[in-house]
Amino acid sequence: MATPLRLDMILPNGQPLRWDTPGARWGGTVEEVMAAINQQNNNNDMQNKISATLNDTDKAAALAHFQGLLTLLTFLRNLTDEEKKRINKAANGRLPFIQQACQYAQQFPGVLPANFNLSEFTKDVTFLAQFVAIVNAEDNFHNKVKDAFSLANSDGYDQALKVYNFFKAANFSGEYKDVVSNLGSYFEGQGKKKTTTTPTP
Repeated sequence: MATPLRLDMILPNGQPLRWDTPGARWGGTVEEVMAAINQQNNNNDMQNKISATLNDTDKAAALAHFQGLLTLLTFLRNLTDEEKKRINKAANGRLPFIQQACQYAQQFPGVLPANFNLSEFTKDVTFLAQFVAIVNAEDNFHNKVKDAFSLANSDGYDQALKVYNFFKAANFSGEYKDVVSNLGSYFEGQGKKKTTTTPTP
């Protein structure tokens, strides 16, 4: 037999019945509410894109590995914006072309002018052949790190928006106005078109 809802009742899950409890309605039943709560929990589980923890010890160990790589790969550096504009932007797929050109240069060195540094070219090609494996591994790792952060960031933002909406809904008497105002301040100016002013001559 269905159990009717009462305003002051405690639900089977130990939570008090509230006006915003999922499935709650005038003339409703406990069974309807519990079914709605279970459905919401299932939906929340499906919406949770990643569930992970990272303690301070593991975080420090991971950062130490990055520092270790910087110590090991002493040739790593950052390009300035100006340097990025000046260099020849060869795609990763150009490596076979570079290697083939180096092979021909070594096979027919007489074709090369005297000021062409074949030994340095050979050194670059040898380095590229070794370094590309690290580049590919780093690229794969980098994508996983960025994607995991995107998932966690998306989860956090989804839940934070729900919390914000919960507080807005509960603020009918103004008791949470400071909370709503503080959270709402993060959205100030969003959705507004930027206006440009024409300077007067």
